[in-house]
Amino acid sequence: MLDELLYDEREQTKAKHDLLRRYLERFAYKILHGYGAVDFIDGFSGPWENKDRTKFRDTSFGIALDTLNTVAANLSEQGKEAKVRCIFNEKDSIAAQDLAEFVERVRPEFPHVEIHALTGSFEDNAPRIDRLATHPFRLIFVDPTGWTGYPLDALKTICQRRCELILNFMHEHIQRHLYHPSEDRERWLRAIVGDDIAAELAGRELPAQDIRAAVLRMFKTELRFAYACHSPIEMVEKRRLHFSMVYGTSAPDGVFVLREVEKKALPDHEWKVQDRRARGQLSMFDDEEHSPGPYGAMRRRHLEDLPALVTELAQCTKDAPRTFERFAATFMEKHYVSPPEIKKQIVELSKQNLIEPTWKTRNKNARVPDASDLIVWKADEVT
Repeated sequence: MLDELLYDEREQTKAKHDLLRRYLERFAYKILHGYGAVDFIDGFSGPWENKDRTKFRDTSFGIALDTLNTVAANLSEQGKEAKVRCIFNEKDSIAAQDLAEFVERVRPEFPHVEIHALTGSFEDNAPRIDRLATHPFRLIFVDPTGWTGYPLDALKTICQRRCELILNFMHEHIQRHLYHPSEDRERWLRAIVGDDIAAELAGRELPAQDIRAAVLRMFKTELRFAYACHSPIEMVEKRRLHFSMVYGTSAPDGVFVLREVEKKALPDHEWKVQDRRARGQLSMFDDEEHSPGPYGAMRRRHLEDLPALVTELAQCTKDAPRTFERFAATFMEKHYVSPPEIKKQIVELSKQNLIEPTWKTRNKNARVPDASDLIVWKADEVT
């Protein structure tokens, strides 16, 4: 009931916040177990358009404080080191004042989190944020109100240490401002994706999906992430994408966690969107396998195509076999499936004598590959 009140007519924002909350919790437990300390950096904190003016539960910074403080408290009770720092940055002076006043008022409520509230643009404050974030791992959240303010140079500054990055790609704004070629458009593209990728896109009309693909490439070529994925979030009023949460990580497990939290957050959003369009009529088939929006449609297609897609990747990597962990993460960059679903298909291909059952070498009773088992294509050896 509280969510319905806070996010009334803001269902896409709720989906974004559900993804953030779920990911933050899983991320924090993993990173704090491994490193003992983490920095959460919110480059465009707000607040804006929030309805909770007391506890700010419908803002990214409110969600981060509540989630990270809870995780750190739980780990501390178990005797594990858990140092958390939150760095909130906001450019707008009025919003920044609201943010700073909130932080000062609630510090005692979040004793396990060191909190900093900065005023200024993300671009200008990037060096200061980098100096302030001294913990061994960072999670960076970049969620501007539009489509500017996060130039590549600023992202490089913040991402030069071990980190993961979540960037909110605003389809409607980018489609409206960057579709047609112009001098300004080319300059903006260079700032967002770098000179080399921008040069490839120059002089032609660009749908938002093409620019999103360029941002995903930039995550890997310029920011040096091993994996780059995106999560689609549909608009309520119009049947098209509103956000894509673009995600960069260098850990296979980061990809696994992202796809796992998507399966919990996005179908719920897509059913609520459909229900609202149907004026409150409830669906009888409210489950993630049949959710009616872009995520559900792509997941159904990826599951239908799973045999062919797994075969294609196994063939492509036959000269340099990968562990299942890396194989699955590479596959899941572009496909909305889970590791168990990929394992099941690999086992089926091994029964067809197309993939070597390397997991049997490790343990003759093993039924599926483990994270470290190599995925070896053997069909070319069959006569």
